[in-house]
Amino acid sequence: MMVCLVIPALNEAEVIGEVVRSVPRTLVNQIIVVDNGSTDGTGQAAKNAGAILVSQPARGYGRACRAGVNAAVKQAPISWCLSTATAATVRNLSTN
Repeated sequence: MMVCLVIPALNEAEVIGEVVRSVPRTLVNQIIVVDNGSTDGTGQAAKNAGAILVSQPARGYGRACRAGVNAAVKQAPISWCLSTATAATVRNLSTN
């Protein structure tokens, strides 16, 4: 079973690496970060942490999610595709 996590991100360079590294690779096969027009190095930080980077310069949560799902389907047949709102949301949830 192939599980893909799509993380839309906009100016999350400070936390995206930590978020990507914290995802349990025993549960998720691939992590796709969709850079939604960041100006702070979010994309490079995500790549450095091991994520697949997709660029979606046209801003919008729906556009970013669609770009991530489209990229996931091109990578491999997937069984599950999960998405989260932002890296900051994941960080906040993980500290509760």
